[in-house]
Amino acid sequence: TVIFSCGNIMPDIQKLKGTWKYEDGEKFDDFLSELGIGLALRVSAKAVKPTIIISQEDNGKWVFKSESTFKTQSYEFEPNVEFSETRLDGEETKSTIRFTDDGHWVHTSRDKNGKESTVERYVDESDRQQVVCTCGKAKATRWYKRAW
Repeated sequence: TVIFSCGNIMPDIQKLKGTWKYEDGEKFDDFLSELGIGLALRVSAKAVKPTIIISQEDNGKWVFKSESTFKTQSYEFEPNVEFSETRLDGEETKSTIRFTDDGHWVHTSRDKNGKESTVERYVDESDRQQVVCTCGKAKATRWYKRAW
């Protein structure tokens, strides 16, 4: 007999916890351009190889931190609760992060002009974090490997 606890976040989402090093990506410039980010900042952003740290506090809130030589960003959130966020380009957004039953982290943001973007994170079968960024018709993918 298998017994499930309704009080816990699905176990697949727990796989995202930890420290991740940027490995590779494709079409990131298209995504940044669709967001309305200027050329100079896009060139800088493409050169950055961030380290991502995902953790959960004792109070149940999650913490996302992206560190690089260019800039560090950190935010704390509760799943399904809207929060204000400042993107790395300085743009203020309203964001919500929800967790799906299959272990995906879906981060939806809307800027002051109503432009919406989605960043979906999950751990694939080879234990790499897949990050799919979508805005308008642009879709980019980035891959991260665990830092042990």
